[in-house]
Amino acid sequence: MKKHLFFPLFCLILFPYQGRAQYQPTSSWYPDYISKHLNFFQDSIRSKGIASYSEWLETYTKGGLPFQSNVSSLRKFDQAGRVIREEYFKRNGKVRRSTTYQYNEVGSLSNRIIRSRRLFGHKVYDYRFEYHNDSLLAHYELRNKKGEEIHSRKYFYNDQGAMIEQRSYKRDKLTGRIEYSYYPDGSKKEVRFYDDSLKLERTFRYDCGIGNSLLSEKQKDTITRCSRTEQLADGTERRIEETRDEKGRIRRIIYTSNKSTGYSKTESYDEKNRLVYTYERTRMDNKVYDVVTKVYRRGKLRTTRHYRESKDALGFYQSKRLEDNKVVSNYYRLYTLY
Repeated sequence: MKKHLFFPLFCLILFPYQGRAQYQPTSSWYPDYISKHLNFFQDSIRSKGIASYSEWLETYTKGGLPFQSNVSSLRKFDQAGRVIREEYFKRNGKVRRSTTYQYNEVGSLSNRIIRSRRLFGHKVYDYRFEYHNDSLLAHYELRNKKGEEIHSRKYFYNDQGAMIEQRSYKRDKLTGRIEYSYYPDGSKKEVRFYDDSLKLERTFRYDCGIGNSLLSEKQKDTITRCSRTEQLADGTERRIEETRDEKGRIRRIIYTSNKSTGYSKTESYDEKNRLVYTYERTRMDNKVYDVVTKVYRRGKLRTTRHYRESKDALGFYQSKRLEDNKVVSNYYRLYTLY
């Protein structure tokens, strides 16, 4: 007989990207996303023998009784702890979208995804992946339900395994190219974006100016990024990331964390050094965290959200949203074991 465990939802807080998304210098957003997304719980899922879990949401009325309680998603796993199917549901219980995953052999060094097939209504998105030395993504393509290629990307690396070029195609026609260069120590130096005619469109330059911060002078078609890290005496680490656009405007994100105390905070500032959002997470004890997110508009506070996250016996999180210390919504998971 299969056992069931109630298991809470790990709450992901996604913040808006401050620059132009089409020029965000990521190597391969979809493969990177699904790898991190699917492998996050893999070790615990494999060791505990979890076959599937469902995510549920309860929203409470003023009287404390839930007026909404429904399955939001379902994930199924194989014996190796890998996600083989995901389903996301509408409020009426019907499937909104689903994705199936195929992997290389279980004994493989990297255990990579080689294919994912996504159904969204009547649309089919068929992703296929190939790797260099069974570790680095070399090629991926998206096909429609007829098997026709919609777009694809190819990736090239240097001897140290760092990406040096990315090419994008649409129906076998080159639509863009991205080049990466590095400093002698291996840190990123520049990312250059080219259009389908191989004309340089935009450059991301990773460099710091005087005082280990960005200079304010604008540079045409160039976005400059700088990152520096500070270690404080109490063990706190503070990382400051700055981005300067072509008009000389600087946006800043400050990450503060302390592993021993479990405290972390993220602060985002706009080009006028006004707060855009904050995310603050405080460990109350070994199993309970207090989370407060704040969103600002033109430097003025607009929205405050309070969450209480707690670990269960398997080490994952439950997320409850609070207002005036009262629970207004609750995410949790129902697990099925092998």
